[in-house]
Amino acid sequence: MKIDKVTLCKTVLLLVSTMVMVTYGDVLTGNNNDSPFKLKFVITGGSTCQNIVSVSAVNTYTTADINCIDTNNGEITLKINEVTGIYTMTLNPAKSGSTAKLILTPYMDSTKNILPPTSGGSFSIFGSFWKDTPLRNYSKIVGMAIGDQPTTRITVVDNTQWDKIILTAPTGTGPFSVVFPTLIVTNYNMTFQPPIITSNKISNSQIALTGKNFGAVLDKISLKANSVDIDVVQISVPHTELLISNNYTQSQKIQLDVTVDSIGNTSPYSLYIRPLLKSVTSAPSKGGLITITGQYLNCQRSDGSASTVEISVVTSSSTVQCTNPTNPVQGDYTVLVCQLGSGIGDDLPLKVTIDSVTQDTSSVVLFTYGVPIIKSAETLSNGQILIHGESLGSDASSIVKFNDQQFSNAIAAGTLTVTAGFDQLTVKLPKNSQNGIIQVQVGKKISNQYNMSFKPLVTSCTKSPTEGGIVTVTGSYLSLFSFAKEPLSLVLSGDNPPIGLQSCQQDPNQTGYQLLCTSTPGTGLNNNVQITISSLSSEKFLLSYLEPHISESKQLVAYGLLNGSNFGQISSKAQLFYKKSLFSGSYSVDHHEVKFEIPPTEQPGTTVQVSLNVDGQVSNEMSFQIQPSVGGFSQVDTKGGPITINGAFFYYSRDISVQIGNNSCQSPTVIGSNRRQIACTLPAGSGKDIPISIKLDGTETQNPNNVSYAFTAPIIESYSCTPSCNNVNSTVYIRGKSLVSDNKTSIQIGKRDCIYVYNDLKFYDYVSCFLSFEADEQEKLIKIYPLNITVDGQSFIYPNFTYTYIKYVNPKPQGSVSWMIPAIVVPSFVGLLAITIALFILIRKHRRMKEIKKLFES
Repeated sequence: MKIDKVTLCKTVLLLVSTMVMVTYGDVLTGNNNDSPFKLKFVITGGSTCQNIVSVSAVNTYTTADINCIDTNNGEITLKINEVTGIYTMTLNPAKSGSTAKLILTPYMDSTKNILPPTSGGSFSIFGSFWKDTPLRNYSKIVGMAIGDQPTTRITVVDNTQWDKIILTAPTGTGPFSVVFPTLIVTNYNMTFQPPIITSNKISNSQIALTGKNFGAVLDKISLKANSVDIDVVQISVPHTELLISNNYTQSQKIQLDVTVDSIGNTSPYSLYIRPLLKSVTSAPSKGGLITITGQYLNCQRSDGSASTVEISVVTSSSTVQCTNPTNPVQGDYTVLVCQLGSGIGDDLPLKVTIDSVTQDTSSVVLFTYGVPIIKSAETLSNGQILIHGESLGSDASSIVKFNDQQFSNAIAAGTLTVTAGFDQLTVKLPKNSQNGIIQVQVGKKISNQYNMSFKPLVTSCTKSPTEGGIVTVTGSYLSLFSFAKEPLSLVLSGDNPPIGLQSCQQDPNQTGYQLLCTSTPGTGLNNNVQITISSLSSEKFLLSYLEPHISESKQLVAYGLLNGSNFGQISSKAQLFYKKSLFSGSYSVDHHEVKFEIPPTEQPGTTVQVSLNVDGQVSNEMSFQIQPSVGGFSQVDTKGGPITINGAFFYYSRDISVQIGNNSCQSPTVIGSNRRQIACTLPAGSGKDIPISIKLDGTETQNPNNVSYAFTAPIIESYSCTPSCNNVNSTVYIRGKSLVSDNKTSIQIGKRDCIYVYNDLKFYDYVSCFLSFEADEQEKLIKIYPLNITVDGQSFIYPNFTYTYIKYVNPKPQGSVSWMIPAIVVPSFVGLLAITIALFILIRKHRRMKEIKKLFES
């Protein structure tokens, strides 16, 4: 019997005597675990499909299970748990035998196979009918042909399942076949698993590609980058790691295709050459140019076109873009510069994407906006401080440190404001702040120390009295000492010198925002003055003087007198209003007093109104009444005579009485067209401080100055002595004026009284006295004494009275008891001599006075 073998599609049934060709059909319902397979077959050799009675092995299939499509074609629905082996087909009528033998081989579903890795190991073949029968245990040892290698026996790990068989493969690459030694040798073509790249690691010179199924033979590996062949340097780890050269300088996405022994990867691997960041410079908060260093920072692709570069800094509230990226040196992709926008913050993530390739995740570089910088500071008119600089933070983040104090919105809302450009910060500081060190802190960053000097701000200045005085200047930043207690320079100036401020000192109770200043004399309102502290000048402020105030107005003889305050002292600045009209006469002004001559034509009893306008400021108005008034007198000698009493408004009275002390002045008469004098004749008298009383028609005239009368004081014109001016005895004769009064004349020469003063009321210009004995040991000693005469309390000193001493010799005592004789005799003699001398002097004085009388009478 001849046996023909025909292999169709996947599975072949061998029919003995009658050729039967069958193929597995498609799965019509369900899955491999619970759905039958349709086995299609073709029967030839004279038999027809209709001749088949049954097919049996593990299961028996009858005509009910066999579907004849036509004479030679049919199909059998097989059970899923069929096993490989020999099947018996019963035919009717039988030809050349009533049965036919068939061999059922496994069906392999290559779409489900688990291929072996190149490193070897178990793998699985999926399909159906993989469980064998005891008829032939062929599945225990299977052959495996790899390339040109001879068939190698491999071990079946598991063939207990109908839908798969598990085997163990050695190391290898590429395609291979699995050989099953059944009655019909069946080869199943398979491959080792395709290579796959799962990750990479980039270094400066090489790129390590990690994956699986690379094998262990370098020559069997081919690699393409973007469809261009590249060399694999080595297999650094068999089957799992390849090394290639890193010749890349630009960020890009590269498609890698790897083929191992003709088996290519199922999909390409995307190799990303990512921007690698190493460092970044800072920029001020308002933004600016930053420099990024690293690798693969290209602004140009390898084909020369411009790369799409996206750079940003992520802050807490936004993403700040860095625009206009460029490589400073063409072709050098290790440095990249760009223009960063404004923002604030520390340790902010820097993001770089080039041509959609983001930076390496391990390449973390943090950006910090610049340290705050104070460039200058100024005092604003509203008292706030404006700081100019860079990176001054924000309303929420900035803290101003000044003189050991901190100021922020967190401490007190509304304390500071930062402009959108971060280059200006306005802060409110206490008005008594002193010059010192100011800093700005933003986060952990603190600015440079800046020596802050305040511009003085003056909000008010009290008015000054016109004679000058203390005024209070109030405002901000008026301290005359720095925070370090160093004195600050002070300069005072004004637009209208000499009016202004002379000096200032700090108010001890309001240090820092009040000054106590001394003003110059002046008048008026709105005098511009200025304070300069430590070379910074305040705005000009107004120094005004108090308005005039009259506290008293009165008549002072012929003058009007206004007492009060703030009259000034410049007549041209003060206007006097008399009887409500501008006064045309002359007047004097001195801060607290205005004196003017009352028009002499005013009538006694007239009431006049007076007021002042001092440099535009009007005083209150007061009034006084015109009255006759005594103001002074002319003097007369003690012998009496005509006198003139001065005053004002002496109207022509029929009854005029002038009383000076106890004496009535005779024939009083008002004289002169201005009625300012009374003439009368005063009797002889002497003295001073003598009350004056003047009555007109019985009415007492006012004496506002308490004027009292005084006779002419004595005057010595010459003197002489008889026999001479010496110390033994001398009569002194004095000639002058007002020398005689009724027993009210006294004379002194040096410290000695000249006694026995003789004056005759008929001769008021002559007087004499006796100068008593004075002993002296020196002969002819000449001395000069002052000659002082006092008449009724008024004195005159004649400075050069010349006096000559004559020596007196006292005899010496004799014998041991001779001292007793002088002791007894001398006192008696001296007494007698004194009496004799006194009588002699009186006689001579009497004779001399007679001679003087005769001389005066002649």
